[in-house]
Amino acid sequence: DEDGYIYFKPRIKRVVKVSMLDTPLFVFFVFLILGGFISLDVATSIPRMLVYTLFFVSYFLVKTLICSENLIRRCIVCLFCSLSIVSVLGIITTFTHVNVAAWVDSTTFETIGSRAIASFDNPNVLGSFLALVIPFAIAFSANSQSRSQHVITWLATSISAICLVLTWSRGAWLGFAISLFFMFLLISHKALVAYIIALPLASVFFYIGANPIFARFNLSDTSTKYRINIWRGVWRNGIDNLWTGNGIGENVFSLSYIKNALSGAEVAYHSHSLYFQIILELGLIAFFVFVVFIFMFAQRHLSYLISAQNKSIRWYSAAMLAGVIGFLIQGVGDYTFYNYRMFLIFWLFIGLSVALVRLQRNKEQDEAQILLKFQY
Repeated sequence: DEDGYIYFKPRIKRVVKVSMLDTPLFVFFVFLILGGFISLDVATSIPRMLVYTLFFVSYFLVKTLICSENLIRRCIVCLFCSLSIVSVLGIITTFTHVNVAAWVDSTTFETIGSRAIASFDNPNVLGSFLALVIPFAIAFSANSQSRSQHVITWLATSISAICLVLTWSRGAWLGFAISLFFMFLLISHKALVAYIIALPLASVFFYIGANPIFARFNLSDTSTKYRINIWRGVWRNGIDNLWTGNGIGENVFSLSYIKNALSGAEVAYHSHSLYFQIILELGLIAFFVFVVFIFMFAQRHLSYLISAQNKSIRWYSAAMLAGVIGFLIQGVGDYTFYNYRMFLIFWLFIGLSVALVRLQRNKEQDEAQILLKFQY
């Protein structure tokens, strides 16, 4: 400065720490690598395994590098902006996408003209992304600071909800609805009273006329029958390697599936179920490890929500847990990890949510220690 003093700006120290939550992920990571080498078709499995490995590591990078509130805020804003852009693009593609027959059973759902795909090339993958992130967008909108931000964020969130409707993805709708139920219940137990009061109104709305949204849950369409036949074919074929799986990739799945495929569902590139696909590709142990991780992930958020002091972080924690719940519910009838972008987004989202809770918990512990020292 003018007096000749030199000031050094302190830098944030990044320390790599392995928590209990990381343990099942390391094990899952090992099985992911083995899925490329222990495969019915090693030549096609290894390239896909390498891409999955690169994207999977993003969880550890985000969890480690996001170590300040400023970085968290930037990530939150970027995620919200990404959701808004994708939603607008999805609405645009609803009116410009010409390959309607690939996604719509026109004989069963005559009212559906087209489905939103945005940049994901598949309406179900887009629905999976929206079901994962929209609860977070609701939390972001609820915690807006100024009136102008409040209006803009809620408008963008409403556009995202419209885009979700236009995907016509039943799994995404169901996952999103259940995620909202859990989200508001986690934020406040008073939401249960509101649910009980709103139940009669919801029942009346459900039975009103021929609503195209509720008509979409007609399970007699070709898409539902196709999925059921694929699941039956997967069950009939079994798994060549129960503990390590058959290997990663569509070619590996086709080699095993075609043996006893049912009529009408001979062509399939994956099992249309996240859980079936993990077992088929990586084996039963990897599936169990994945379930353990999800359980520990939920337990970490729930334990924080019980004693959370920061209202906005409480919203974000509940929203991120709810988004993952919605994604996993859709995973019962859809497998979207075949899309590299969705695989990357999921693990980035998980890493961000873990970093958010860790930072806030450490901050609250530091404040408690300072208060304790001040009192004594």
